Amino acid sequence: MWRWMRGIGPQMLLAMGFLSLAPLLGAGFLLLRETESSLQSQVDRHHAQMSQVSASLVRDYIRDAAVNLETFAGFVAVRDYDAPEPLVKELDNQRTLAGIFGSLDYYQIGQTRRNFYANSQQKQFNDVQQMSGGNSLDPKINPQVFQNPFFLEAKGGKTFAAQAFIDLGGTSYLILSVPVGDKIKPHAVLVAHLDFSPAVRMLQHIAGPTRLVELRSGGKVLQTWGATPAEPYIETVRPVG
Repeated sequence: MWRWMRGIGPQMLLAMGFLSLAPLLGAGFLLLRETESSLQSQVDRHHAQMSQVSASLVRDYIRDAAVNLETFAGFVAVRDYDAPEPLVKELDNQRTLAGIFGSLDYYQIGQTRRNFYANSQQKQFNDVQQMSGGNSLDPKINPQVFQNPFFLEAKGGKTFAAQAFIDLGGTSYLILSVPVGDKIKPHAVLVAHLDFSPAVRMLQHIAGPTRLVELRSGGKVLQTWGATPAEPYIETVRPVG
């Protein structure tokens, strides 16, 4: 047998060896493809989970802040304020207690009550605003404030959340507003600059060194957190609202 095998030459031996190993090679190739597919599926699932967590975080943070603002609006609605000074103290207390608002602005507009404007701000927020021209929500500085969507929506009885961030001193804020009193005919509008820093810190942690988290509206990128990943990369989009 050995002589016969030698006689048929090394090429035949190689061919026979390949034929004997072919099933193993095929099985190995299939196993490799299955392993690659499984790893890709795990990456896709993890990526989808992270995008869902990010979307939920943003949505819940804004919703909880709006609920906080609505609760305070209900508190001040049952009181009759004839001047801004007593209300400013309430605004200061609520802003400090909530810990997430850079400012609170109150516009009393009821026909049966005295119309006035009251404001409460964090010191840092106020300092930055003063460097940029003052409080843009103060009707004395900006009479056009009453034409702003945040005012008109709340005056119409709706809770409002802006579709874009405002950057002040490197901090991102989102304007929220709610009606005060009867939603059919509110007697005041309460506005807040929501400090997005707590949510940003959590989003940066989710993004890490290899992910980029984007907040978009109407195809426009409003804000980004994390580092731009190298191509090729996986993109997953989740609705926030």
